[in-house]
Amino acid sequence: MIAMLKGVGLGVYLAICAAVALYGLHRYILVYLYMKHRKEVREPKSQWTQLPRITIQLPMFNEAAVAERIIRHTCLIDYPRDLLDIQVLDDSTD
Repeated sequence: MIAMLKGVGLGVYLAICAAVALYGLHRYILVYLYMKHRKEVREPKSQWTQLPRITIQLPMFNEAAVAERIIRHTCLIDYPRDLLDIQVLDDSTD
């Protein structure tokens, strides 16, 4: 019985080692691809003819100290006012 448990433990250990090795290999491949393509500059396929309407949602819950600051800084975003909606979603209990 103990020998069987040792075999199972060894199998689990080897499976974990293989998973970690594959993860490390994946990271090396990502670094290689970055180094290979880092100087390629890609141009967008098209340009916006008209800016889209966007909505920024600010979820909050009992954050009175943060609310004023985050709303003030969100209003400073450089985007046309007629295309920008800012929603403050506050579920506070206070």
